[in-house]
Amino acid sequence: IKTPVSLIGMYASGIKDGLDDGTFLDTIEEQNARISRLVERLLSLSRIESREYPLSPIALDTILHKCMEDQRMALHARGLSFQEELACDVEIMGNSELVALLFSNLLSNAVKYASSGAVEVTLCRMGEWCRFRISNGFNNAALDPERIWDPFYVGEPSRSRALTGTGLGLAIVKRIAEQYGYSVRCEIGEGRILFEVLFPAALKNEN
Repeated sequence: IKTPVSLIGMYASGIKDGLDDGTFLDTIEEQNARISRLVERLLSLSRIESREYPLSPIALDTILHKCMEDQRMALHARGLSFQEELACDVEIMGNSELVALLFSNLLSNAVKYASSGAVEVTLCRMGEWCRFRISNGFNNAALDPERIWDPFYVGEPSRSRALTGTGLGLAIVKRIAEQYGYSVRCEIGEGRILFEVLFPAALKNEN
């Protein structure tokens, strides 16, 4: 938070002193948006730890479809596409708000950093588990897979400012998984990065 606050103050002073070259307000708006995103992510982390979220049977495929639709515009803007294979009626005991947050963070992460081509998304039932996978083209040799779940880790400090995130999205995914007994992992190889989440499947009542 300290860095964008300092930049806002510096550029505001520049406007006051008549030094604005026509870009100062844009920078202030950009840094203000950065603070807003960071605060929102920090609040999400805090809520996950401090609140009790009610659990109920939820359809993973329905939630995932909605989260994917939310990413369509950003996906098309980057010249990417979804390559999807989604099973129907994939149900777990969970909280729809948190599962949507988990999906949204993984989807937006893939859309933002995919090097090219398709973002592959799969959802299926595997015995007592429901498996979600998302993978995309990847060319960031600086990424440390041991630190990828750490809060505020962004992998490559020199990357484009337009792509820079808060470094909290994957930390939120990990926290949700730990809190509700989901298994989550990341795998890097052959020019792609893959994230996998295993959810315990809901047991169907048999009458």
